[in-house]
Amino acid sequence: MDQEKPTQLSRAEKRKQKKKQRDANSKTQAKTNPENKDGQRYINKQQRYHEKREDKLNNEKTSLKRKLNWENNQQEKEDIREEIKLVEANIIFENNQAKRFKAYANDASLTYPGKAPDLQPIIQKLREGNLTKEQEEHLENIWQYSTPNDILAEESSISITGHDLKTLQFDKENIGWLNDNIIDFYMQLIVKQTTNNKIFAFPSIFHRTLTE
Repeated sequence: MDQEKPTQLSRAEKRKQKKKQRDANSKTQAKTNPENKDGQRYINKQQRYHEKREDKLNNEKTSLKRKLNWENNQQEKEDIREEIKLVEANIIFENNQAKRFKAYANDASLTYPGKAPDLQPIIQKLREGNLTKEQEEHLENIWQYSTPNDILAEESSISITGHDLKTLQFDKENIGWLNDNIIDFYMQLIVKQTTNNKIFAFPSIFHRTLTE
């Protein structure tokens, strides 16, 4: 009985297989010995990959914004805005990953950057919301009637103005982003409601200074 001959790989397949094995070895070196030449090469490659991903997502965001026009009905506008929110969340992740790989290349004591989380369930949860009708109406009044200089809330020497809150809104005048003042204010609320001083919140500028 004739035995089947083992399948011979083509040159292209052999090169592909070798590259795959080389990348796997480089990834291992990046995690276990990041100062190694192969490890550094892999880390730098990952940094460039995430930078390119960020550029691509920014282009995607621009294309989605161009779709928003007077011809869209309300539901179409909402759908496009939800797509933009998801793209923006991924942009933030890719930007952070690129910075983390850059920092990791220079400091082997840092933790190796992890994989991207699935952001869709997170966006879906945020979309559902948990505000009462009265709270929704109160926010609507803020969107419509507060001026940029109106102080809407204060905590730990941090004042939230109409301008700060309206940056969260996504419309023809606002791009829908989370500014540092809102972040710092929210963190101070968490600290205030934690007993025994178990949490200390640094200002967001502290993190930005470390990562840049």
